[in-house]
Amino acid sequence: MAVSRAKEFVRRSKRGEGADPAASPSGRGVSSTPSAGERAAADRKGRKKGSGREWSESLIIAIIAAVVLRVVAIEAFRIPSGSMESTLLIGDFLLVNKIPYGIYIPFVNVRLVPPFGHPDRGDVIVFRWPPDPEQNYIKRCVGLPGDRIEIHDEHLSVNGQLQPTLAGTHWERGQVPAGLVNPDIFPMGAAWNEDNYGPVVVPKQGDVLAIDRSNLDVYKPVLAAEFGLEGDPAKSGYHYSFDGENVLIDGHVVRAYTVKQDYYWMMGDNRDNSLDSRFWGFVPKPNIVGRAMVVYWSWDPEVGWTHPVDKLASIRWRRLGGLIR
Repeated sequence: MAVSRAKEFVRRSKRGEGADPAASPSGRGVSSTPSAGERAAADRKGRKKGSGREWSESLIIAIIAAVVLRVVAIEAFRIPSGSMESTLLIGDFLLVNKIPYGIYIPFVNVRLVPPFGHPDRGDVIVFRWPPDPEQNYIKRCVGLPGDRIEIHDEHLSVNGQLQPTLAGTHWERGQVPAGLVNPDIFPMGAAWNEDNYGPVVVPKQGDVLAIDRSNLDVYKPVLAAEFGLEGDPAKSGYHYSFDGENVLIDGHVVRAYTVKQDYYWMMGDNRDNSLDSRFWGFVPKPNIVGRAMVVYWSWDPEVGWTHPVDKLASIRWRRLGGLIR
């Protein structure tokens, strides 16, 4: 009988159906099925891993969405100068809507979505500065393609119509009298100044410009934007020269040029402290970045973080959330 039981035990052990009763305090052997407590602990561990993974994925998606939004739709800018005072102050932080003016791939300037809107007269616009497109400027658009711009005794006229002075527009010094020439004014050699200026017509797509020696400085920004003209072959590969009154580009006489894109005229609201179109000319439409929408933060940049209490006290609470008009 004892031999029979021993054989049965060996047979069951080989099949994995039994264990040494001494290994279990209860003498019942060790069960391969987890207890209810073990299952609950495993479930909790799995839920923690699942929640952590979901949170990480959500964070990554949010970061990607924020980057894409910044690149193609909304971008933040800081005001570094007083050229738009008192509409915008040094230390204002803005959100700029880029969508209406086309979506571009950064760094390569390839257009993904064509523009479906255009700046209106009076919009506050961020744009790439034509003399150096690596720099962003912010000014008010005061002239549209085809507009005739004039300034008489500080007062702006467009197409012969005197423009209203907006609430933020101001002057910091006395008026410069007509006849007193500012040598820095656009175009070079014009007998104008910043308070008595023009007339000048903003080029528009399809315009046929008569080009000669007398007006090359007026249209040089257009040729530079569209034809690569810089006057320095090392920079652009194009060169201009003169033959009497004729203009030669790469040795060929150019008497007329058809404009390929629209241009705009920009001015700062702080008329006496603004490096704007009066000094460097027209803004090509592809240089338009977006329209300034809202001030989301503002404080005094002159107060340093070495005085944290004063820095926090410099926050301009009343400006936060203000729409830009």
